[in-house]
Amino acid sequence: KITRIFPVREFNKNGRQGKVGSFSLGDESANTRIVLWDVNHIGLIEKGKLKEGDAVEIRNASAKNGELHLSGFSDVKQSNEAVDNVKTEQVIVGKLSDVKEGLRMKVRAVVVQVFEPRQFDSKKKEGEKGAVMNVVLDDGSEIIRAVMFNETIKKFGLTDEEIFDVGKFNLKKEQILGEERFFSGVVKKNDFFDRLEMSVNGIEDVDAGMLVAEMEAKSI
Repeated sequence: KITRIFPVREFNKNGRQGKVGSFSLGDESANTRIVLWDVNHIGLIEKGKLKEGDAVEIRNASAKNGELHLSGFSDVKQSNEAVDNVKTEQVIVGKLSDVKEGLRMKVRAVVVQVFEPRQFDSKKKEGEKGAVMNVVLDDGSEIIRAVMFNETIKKFGLTDEEIFDVGKFNLKKEQILGEERFFSGVVKKNDFFDRLEMSVNGIEDVDAGMLVAEMEAKSI
């Protein structure tokens, strides 16, 4: 379901003129930004044929940096399917210098400091152990301490054995330092230390194509 429609914008870049449209689309699991580059798709917004609250179907879209981009080969049309209880919160792709408490963010940053994981008793299953690890992220605009748990830690390529064994973790620690990734999560206030931290629940590799798309989107 379309949760928000943004004004159509015109651009002139490197001798190329055109328009770009966008709207937020949500279902029961998440909310994301849809970017329209085709004049026919943009015309649906300009003529009011796509409105906030409409349920739509999208085909042949390209996923770029957490967004869906529609070209002339893509298709967007009204849907008769009922879509209820949609998520309206959208993950913001931005800089660490823009962080605010409660903001859901996705940032491209480098790991500049790694702390040994701490073990704790899992509440999900008796006798099972969990782990929490802190790292410091730097994106060139600011630094922030990030907190992550078991499954997220494994996205660095660590096994359970390497997470829970200090000696084996220290052998892997140097591989994590200097890693540049996309980190997604929620910014929270650590009242004890009186600072903002990022609770990370997603880590993605940096892809050259995604970076180009991100730069183009920001320059328009």
